[in-house]
Amino acid sequence: GIANALGEILLPANYDEIAYIGNDLFTLGYEKEFVKYDAKNNSYIVKNGENEVVVPKAMEWCGNFENGKAIIAIGHKYGIIDSNFNTCVACDYKRVTLGYDNTAIVEAEGKCHLLDFSNGEIIVTYDEIALLSYNYFLFKKDGYYGVIDNNGSIIIQAHYDMNIELLD
Repeated sequence: GIANALGEILLPANYDEIAYIGNDLFTLGYEKEFVKYDAKNNSYIVKNGENEVVVPKAMEWCGNFENGKAIIAIGHKYGIIDSNFNTCVACDYKRVTLGYDNTAIVEAEGKCHLLDFSNGEIIVTYDEIALLSYNYFLFKKDGYYGVIDNNGSIIIQAHYDMNIELLD
């Protein structure tokens, strides 16, 4: 974590890596993603395409923006904001992974859900879901793996007892 000269906590000890890079700027590493933290202005500096965006530190973490969306953390729960800092997915989840076309994989209470965050609806729920490639997801049901698309339609039935790769 980071504390100022008065001992006030600026950032809790929630990061995998913290490095001072000068001029009150730090890099923060969290789950293999790095952003900058401006201690002087108490804000994050994240990537939004080729540009850097200043994000007010109203959250514990803000990742870099991908397709106008970024994963955030508040109270060790994750959610998603858009580039205008509007909440797309509330910070209610143990894990969040951005998909494509307004989809996200969210984990809560031991289950994974494919979520359409344009309308807040859960598309499907499985034991595990992982992003394979654009609009395709690996899912696990009853110990077996299969593939679904971003609409939750089964592309490959869950008959495989090990991860499978989607080939072009």
